[in-house]
Amino acid sequence: MKYETILNMPDSKEKFLKLELKLMSLQHHGATFFKALDEYNRLYKIYRPQ
Repeated sequence: MKYETILNMPDSKEKFLKLELKLMSLQHHGATFFKALDEYNRLYKIYRPQ
């Protein structure tokens, strides 16, 4: 699944988990990667509180 597809999903635990798996498996450094990383960090605070 492409980053763009995941980023367009509504906020949910599923979106968070898909971003997590995608970011961990592929470490490229394009603009989309950093948008996805920012979105992941935002969702991390919601779905994995400390």
